[in-house]
Amino acid sequence: MVKTLRRILTGTVLGLMLACLASANQIGFLDSQGVVTFSADGTYTMTLPDFNPAGGTLTPTEATIYLYAAENVQTLSLTNTSVTTETFNLDLSSNMVRGSTNTATETDKYTGEVLDLFDTGIGINASGGPDYAPLPVPAGTLTLGGSGTPSCPTGAASSACSSVSYTPPNELVQNIDPVYGFNTGTGIQGVDGVIENITGADLANYIGVGTFNIAGGTETLADFQGGDEYILLVDGSTASFEAEIDYSYSVSSSTPEPATRALMCSALIGLGLLGSRFKRKQS
Repeated sequence: MVKTLRRILTGTVLGLMLACLASANQIGFLDSQGVVTFSADGTYTMTLPDFNPAGGTLTPTEATIYLYAAENVQTLSLTNTSVTTETFNLDLSSNMVRGSTNTATETDKYTGEVLDLFDTGIGINASGGPDYAPLPVPAGTLTLGGSGTPSCPTGAASSACSSVSYTPPNELVQNIDPVYGFNTGTGIQGVDGVIENITGADLANYIGVGTFNIAGGTETLADFQGGDEYILLVDGSTASFEAEIDYSYSVSSSTPEPATRALMCSALIGLGLLGSRFKRKQS
């Protein structure tokens, strides 16, 4: 009978301890759609939950949104439709947050995420530094021969051929790539993304039992210098998006803080161990 009671007590205490440790004052949610993918150009809507105050016992102190955006360049080709040789430069990029909105508040919408995809050396990234497009390699002005000439080898533009492809480059360009200089991090649910911190009075826009949406679209941007009337660009890309929101919160004084509950559980476990030790001495 004593042994059975001791087992019940030990199991109960261990359960309480695990509950305490799992009740850290932070909670994270993934968007309800999971990873959203589509062929560029397209649109996306990410739905995330507001913070439920649980009858007023919980008070949010901070929120952080993580937005992951990527462009996977699967096919890319350039063709000279002129009968004469054309020499040109090209900057190809993708605006990942075109028309961005946040239904909680427009203050927290995402802006300025333009990712370099293909650049011969004429584009400038958002911070004013060098270009970070993964293609072409090596970067430099391209020359293509007039129509009627054969196709170039993959990635080797030349005046001896009229069409060049970079297929399959499968270049994955992400907004979390360090070269873009965005403020990035990883949420507690595992999403790597660009961070939008929400504090102060702005938190009120995220409190309730409903949801809010982060929406926007992608837009391919192509800037030619020279030969632009004759160069046919074919870009086959897939865009991917994922979002997470994490809430930090405090608990009202009527509810024991996690650290307090953990201490209580530790004390109970200690008592249980002492009881067990005492029982062994009695045997």
